[in-house]
Amino acid sequence: MKPAAVRGFAVASVLEPSRSRASCGQQLRAAAGAMQSWLRLLLPLLLGALLSGPARAVIGGSGPVADLPGQPFSGVVAVLSGNGTYSGALVGSRWVLTAAHVVAGRQPGAVRIRFNLPGGPVIVPADAIRVYPGFHGAKPGPDGVWYGDLALVRLSTPAPAAAQRYRFYRGPALHATITFVGYGAWGDGNVGQQGGSNAATARMGRNRIDVVLPAGADGKVYVYDFDGPDGLGNRFGNAADPANQAILGEGVFGGGDSGAPVFVERRGGWRLLGIAVFVAPPQAGAPLRFGSIGGGTIVAAYLPWIEGVLSGR
Repeated sequence: MKPAAVRGFAVASVLEPSRSRASCGQQLRAAAGAMQSWLRLLLPLLLGALLSGPARAVIGGSGPVADLPGQPFSGVVAVLSGNGTYSGALVGSRWVLTAAHVVAGRQPGAVRIRFNLPGGPVIVPADAIRVYPGFHGAKPGPDGVWYGDLALVRLSTPAPAAAQRYRFYRGPALHATITFVGYGAWGDGNVGQQGGSNAATARMGRNRIDVVLPAGADGKVYVYDFDGPDGLGNRFGNAADPANQAILGEGVFGGGDSGAPVFVERRGGWRLLGIAVFVAPPQAGAPLRFGSIGGGTIVAAYLPWIEGVLSGR
């Protein structure tokens, strides 16, 4: 089994949209807390990861998602916030769930939602933004992550009928096999990013959650690693254990995937487990190759707030 908790590492890089490398400046660093000695050997501190960098979206994974009638990811949207392209998921006729850092500080008029449907794209302006009140910015704490990175964006008109609405997953997150879908660049685990972001094309990847923070049933953040062939890139547990090895379509998300939905498949349907928030490369400044770490917000921990907003409370 993979360990149930990890402490003291910094995975501090939000998933920013496409920008030239020359525009990158600000960096997030988090001081490492006390680490278990075995974890020190497995997980070097991931410091100095870029806060702003080129879009990297789904690296690895299983490729683009087709805009076909009846496909289950028609409710995965491109969130056009300012000049950036991010991701989100339709959770009601007029509400999209995304990451708080995507829209925090924006006026609704600066945010639009793009649906990519079989009949062509539909772009709907936002008319309200609700950021989780406990979100205090992408500032890592002692455990290297931050919490409450969620926001709801209200559409000015109801979403297209062809767009899928997603229900929430309320079960345990640890060791769950996840599927994530988001907009942005593409690449593979050997090279990293190879192409730019595109609000017209969603890409899909899979992984397995290795860690929840805080540990236990009330976890609010999930973390996974990007395993490669023959244990390459494994950061959690024994690489010889099948539970710690790469799965079909394994990938990691990056810039442009901020706010992307993270699903589990249950009873023949897709349930929304989490939202994409952060990523860290194997070493500071390195590409997002095998050995990278991704993670984000577990929505079940915030359902009282989410459901309150959806119901008008």
